[in-house]
Parts: sequence; C-alpha cells; structure tokens
Amino acid sequence: MLVMASRRKPLLTLGLGLLSGVLFQLGLVGVVFLVPLQLAGARGRGALWGSSAISLATIAIGQEVMLLWSSMKAWGVLEYLTVGIAFSLIAGWLLIDALKSQGWRFLYRLTLALVGVGLLLFPVGWVVTTIPAMQAELSQGFAKFWQALLTSGGSSVNSWSSVIPSDWLKNPDLVLKMFEEALLSSILLGYFFVWLLTWRLTRASPVINSSGELVRGEPFLLRNFRIPPTATWVLLLSWAVYLAVVMLSKSDKVTGFWLYPLLNVAWIALLIHALAGGGVVQAVMNRWNWPVLFKTIVSGLLLVFCLWFGSALEIGTLVFLSVLAVLELWVNFRNYNTNSEEKQ
Repeated sequence: MLVMASRRKPLLTLGLGLLSGVLFQLGLVGVVFLVPLQLAGARGRGALWGSSAISLATIAIGQEVMLLWSSMKAWGVLEYLTVGIAFSLIAGWLLIDALKSQGWRFLYRLTLALVGVGLLLFPVGWVVTTIPAMQAELSQGFAKFWQALLTSGGSSVNSWSSVIPSDWLKNPDLVLKMFEEALLSSILLGYFFVWLLTWRLTRASPVINSSGELVRGEPFLLRNFRIPPTATWVLLLSWAVYLAVVMLSKSDKVTGFWLYPLLNVAWIALLIHALAGGGVVQAVMNRWNWPVLFKTIVSGLLLVFCLWFGSALEIGTLVFLSVLAVLELWVNFRNYNTNSEEKQ
C-alpha cells in the first residue's frame, strides 16, 4: 500500500497541500496544520515543496473568501499578517528539512529556524505596533472582522454580553491590543511548540525513498536527550536580564518592544532545559527498574503539570526539571558519557 501511495505522488502532494491550507483557514494553526506537509515530506523533498506551495495558494484563496464574507473589498494589514504567519511557519519547516541533509541535529535546525523567523517577524511587529498609520489600518480591519464575527448567524452584539466583557464589545481596540501583546510575547514559543510537536508526531510515519523502499528513522528517546553546556548560559542570562528589568520597573508587564524577543528566548530556553530534565527523570526511573505503570504515571503527571498554563504548578515543574538539567553539568545522573541527541 505504501509503495502504491508513492506512485501516486502528484495526487498525494495535491491532496496534502489542500488539506493543510484548509486546516489553516479553519483555525487549526499548529500541529494539524503542518502534519499534512510533513507527511508529504516523507514521500520526498519535492512533495514537501509542492504541498507547501499548494497550501499557501489555498490559504490566499481562503483569505479572499473571508473578505467576501466580511464585506471587505481589498486586502489589509490583517490579511497580509495572516498569510505572513502561514508563510513563516512553512518557510521555517522547509529550512529545517533542508538542513537535515547537511547532518544538522534537529534541535540546532529548529533553533536556526526560530532565529530566522524572529528576525523576520519582530521588525514587522515593531512597524505595525509603532507606526500610527499601520496601527490605524489594522484597527479598522480588525473592527470590521470583530463586528462580522459577533453578528454572524443572525446574532446581535448584545447577545454576547453574558460571555464577552462589555468593554470588548464596545471597543475592539482593547481586544486587538490584548492579541498583539499575547502574540509578541509568545510567537516564537508557539512556533517552537508547533515545529517540535509536528516533528515528533510525524516521526512515527513511514518514510519511502525514491526507489519505493521503506525507511525507518531512529526513534527519539527522551531519556537520551541532553543539551550542550553553552545552552545553560542562554537560560541563565535571558532570565536574569528579564527579571532584573521587571524588578527595576516594579511591574510584571513587558516594557519596551525589545523585551518581547527576550521573553520568547527565555521561555524557549526554559522548555528545552525542562525536556532535558524530563530525560533525567526517565533515565533514573529506568535505572531503578520502576514498574511501567509507575513510570507512565510520573511521566503523565509531569506532562500535565507542564501544560497547566498560567499556574504556579506549571512554573514549579518547569523550574524543577530545568534545575535537574543544569545540575547534570556537575552531577552525572544518567551515568552517560556520549551525547545521543536525536539526529534525524
């Protein structure tokens, strides 16, 4: 069946590209959006690039359809930003795939892609949020979209009063400002999750080479995941600078546009160290021969705690796992002498 699928590569490429673009327009911008493209990439680099082009074309057409639905006539800042986000995600994924042939490890490829996206998007974000003309156009476009969203299906704006704060109903700029701050504070962090989880999900998919042979990559084992010592300096310095600024300004708000990329870097460094700390926990449980049930419960609880967004439990778990990763620079928890980080 797999070999037959590889012979239908043009049709498969078209189908996966359309599926990816449709999922983006449905709002599933994340793992589900990139998985079809990665499945196409498993059939060859040409299929990945072809599906990516088809996906972008589908997204652009979808934007035109949304403009007709909202009674707008021309593309504005909001539409260009939406397509720009999709383009950045796909371009980063293509860069990761291109570096794979050079033998780069996945974490290094992902880091370089994040740097490239950051250098592209943060200047754009600065222009949009600081130039009055751009902000006014974005505000106008968002207000029309917000109004169309609230009144869709024949409902009225007042019917949302029990669900949405009245200030948001009266002033869409408050919602826009909240979205802007949330996006700038977590955009690279979101991309990190998207690419990491998508790569992990598609690792289980079969890979077929040009001759139709089934190729299986090496499995990724978290208990073997380690980070280079220099990464710890990124973690410590980024959080030290951010916390120092917060304490000096006596505020928990991000002040100054340049702190947005710093906050993204700090969170990504913390998550990478937390992954390494999770590997320490798994390796220790294996060494102590814990029953499979207990290891599953502990790993599941750590995952739930890390995904309990905005809670003290999440911060405590991430910090605990990161401390384990840092301590491993001096304490050989895993009795491990070689770096076996995933290379595929």
